[in-house]
Amino acid sequence: YTMSTPYQSNAVAGTNINGALPHLSSTGRESETLYIDTLSDEKAVELFREASGLYFEALVRLGWMYETGRGVPQSREEAMACYRKAAERDEVPALVRLYIMASDSADAPQTLDAEITARWLISIAGQGHAEAQYLLGRLYQEGLGVPASSETARQWLQEAAEQGNADAMYHIGLLYAQGESVPQNDEEAALWYEKAAVLGHRKAQFSLGMRYMKGQGVPQNRRLYYSWLLKSANQGYSLAKSMLAPSIFTCSEEDLDR
Repeated sequence: YTMSTPYQSNAVAGTNINGALPHLSSTGRESETLYIDTLSDEKAVELFREASGLYFEALVRLGWMYETGRGVPQSREEAMACYRKAAERDEVPALVRLYIMASDSADAPQTLDAEITARWLISIAGQGHAEAQYLLGRLYQEGLGVPASSETARQWLQEAAEQGNADAMYHIGLLYAQGESVPQNDEEAALWYEKAAVLGHRKAQFSLGMRYMKGQGVPQNRRLYYSWLLKSANQGYSLAKSMLAPSIFTCSEEDLDR
């Protein structure tokens, strides 16, 4: 997701601000970061701030700098303020980043206009963006900004999962585990958990490990139970940590077989 033309002013005349922009895809994720060789994070922030009055894409980049703490003190509030301003001008990456950040907060419904989010997610999900497809599926599950529909939610989650989105894979696993919009099926649930777990999804790793402990949809296997919970715990997932004795964190793969 790049700026269509360079931004220039007296202060930065001749400087192509594209060279200082973290390149965000239209899903709001940072795909790569490209800075001109001599440009520091602090200088990039200065350029983004100056350009943001005329170029709302620069405002998205400024929000990203605040979100990640690059060139400025890390600040969730400042990042969301930048994203809100850009989202008001229909900057899709800002809208998606705003939704992702709001989703991590207990006050998400009060933080974001769900109808505006849904409108733009429908637009970019239809263009094949996996992250937007996943987020749109979650909106349909929760009935935020769109009528609640477990079937429509599953369809969007499926499209995202087919593109390798681990969050979508995990949530499809949940659908099969709970029998929501699909027949309840422990084998399918375990299969989707495993797809996400292999990609490093910590909740999926925990859920898969628990299924190996109980023998739900997979053969009971003590070694795989510990192995998957250890992977999840090592990523900081509190439920996985609570299930494991402290000594397990020093175990080798061979120790798990004993």
